[in-house]
Amino acid sequence: MCGIAGIFGYTGDASALPSLLSTMSDAMIHRGPDQDGMHIEPAMCAGLAVRRLSIVDPVNGYQPMFNEDHSVAVICNGEIYNHRTLRRELQQKGHQLRSHSDCEVIAHLYEEEGIDFLKRLNGMFALAVLDMREKSLLLARDPVGMKHLYWAKTPRACVFASEARSLFSAGLVTPQPDWDALGNFFSIGWVPSPRTAFKGLQRLRPGSFVRFSEQGVSEGRYWIPTYEVPEEPRNRQDYSDELRELLDNAVGTHLDADVPAGLFLSGGWDSSLISLYASRRSDEPLNSYSLVFPDDPQSDESAFSDQVAQQIGTRHHRIEVRVQDILEAQQSTMRAIEEPIITSPTALGYLLSKPAGNDLKMVIGGEGADELFAGYWRFAHTPLHRLRTLLPHQLFSDNLPIPLGQRWQRAWRFLAAGDDERAHLELLDVFFTEKAASLMRPGIPFSTELTAEAIGITNDTRQTFRDPLDISLSLELTGRLADGILLAHDKTAMAHSLEVRMPFLDKEVVQFAHRLPSEYKVQKDQMKAVLAPLAAELPPIVSKRPKQGLHVPRRIYLAPPLRKFYAETVLETSLSTDLFVHARLEPWVRQVASKADSHTLALRTLCQFCLWWNDFIEGNGWS
Repeated sequence: MCGIAGIFGYTGDASALPSLLSTMSDAMIHRGPDQDGMHIEPAMCAGLAVRRLSIVDPVNGYQPMFNEDHSVAVICNGEIYNHRTLRRELQQKGHQLRSHSDCEVIAHLYEEEGIDFLKRLNGMFALAVLDMREKSLLLARDPVGMKHLYWAKTPRACVFASEARSLFSAGLVTPQPDWDALGNFFSIGWVPSPRTAFKGLQRLRPGSFVRFSEQGVSEGRYWIPTYEVPEEPRNRQDYSDELRELLDNAVGTHLDADVPAGLFLSGGWDSSLISLYASRRSDEPLNSYSLVFPDDPQSDESAFSDQVAQQIGTRHHRIEVRVQDILEAQQSTMRAIEEPIITSPTALGYLLSKPAGNDLKMVIGGEGADELFAGYWRFAHTPLHRLRTLLPHQLFSDNLPIPLGQRWQRAWRFLAAGDDERAHLELLDVFFTEKAASLMRPGIPFSTELTAEAIGITNDTRQTFRDPLDISLSLELTGRLADGILLAHDKTAMAHSLEVRMPFLDKEVVQFAHRLPSEYKVQKDQMKAVLAPLAAELPPIVSKRPKQGLHVPRRIYLAPPLRKFYAETVLETSLSTDLFVHARLEPWVRQVASKADSHTLALRTLCQFCLWWNDFIEGNGWS
């Protein structure tokens, strides 16, 4: 795990490259406090910088890595889980590797196969390959988007970094708002790649690459989600047995490290199964970390996580979270994630990672299972879904004919949607775009349009959809998971120098999920049905419990201190900037803040935007 950055085709004085790269690297020291690496190629006016968190081969695995004749240089943020297999293959072909680092295999594999090497990697990564022979720079992101990478083509150079703050700190990019992208945030709670909240700054899409050379800039996708029709019918138990083996193997490769591992254990099926398999592979008790909500027993999962921890024998750490903890984490969390996100409990990720990062460099968790195997209510066979199959969408106008609450608006638009892609997007919509636009000053180029293409769904993927569930899962995997949940998860963990590995998102597990028939994902009222036989190994209190997602408890985020914080942040921003029509904004804010109800989500959304604006547009929150 690292922070990476670089410059290609710099038009200024090449003697400035060391200073620029050093500034970019220093801005990400939290991502890699163990090593500061750099390589400069004056003839190409290019350079690479890396901050390394030493997990695999701490002694010899320093970056950048090179091939034998130093004509290829590589830096990588993440882990390549099949690096041992690739290493043996490369050595059989005569390659000489100087370390046991997973990153080093990339340089030699690229030398052998060119850009096609990306299809051979099983891992989570954002990487850069500087090719001195072809005078080119290649950037790439892993298939499901566990790691992220920012890049921009500016008049001065093509630049990239793991975090936007690196580019801002070096003065290579000036933070300005991208209003179309921010319109997406107000609609669905995150900014879909390749856009970011910053104008002119892009984020690589999952499974994509960009290549800079003397001929210009080229982009492409080397992986897209595709679904398969099984060749032969099989029962759920057969599929469950296959998944158990795949998941157990994935946990084994994800535990491959030269430092101790820990566990994020919520007490749900996903993290509990990962923790179970990990504990069986460890000779020593592992450290596990769970959030506890003493002020909200309904949201507190400690009874479940405690049972699992006791069964598998971990050294369990219970992290208490109260209103004041969430309040104090607001500013630091926003500075860590750099872009506004409300679809993920970012403050909880920040608070969970802090003690784990004090103890360890690496943990594994259960992210991804809900998006692969249908764990959310949005995927269920609800009466609303059944009604949509019975009634033609033309019966419903675009807008609810009478003014009702957000839940009714969502249901009406879901039924009125012209296709299944649009229908699922309506379930993701927080319906705040139009309200936010009405509160802002005239002239702000605010966009309210959101399409499936904006979330990365391509025709190649569409052609493989077998049913509406595939459509919904693909939208969530490519969009909400990659650019919302995983982006926030990585940044809040790495703010504390902590790597989070996710076995459910292992390449082979993802491929299995895409060939698994939908009937084994959702069976009547059973979500993630294929996981049920696996969950039978867990304590009964856990295996029989209903789904409960990780979220800031309602009693906490509706608490008066937080509502006051939301209101004060928004109103102070309004008075110090020209963003809003204050006479229209103030009464709305005070009305919403006075009640502990669902409208608080809209105020919280606007607060997140204001925190981001104050730190990254008006201020220097990246410094």
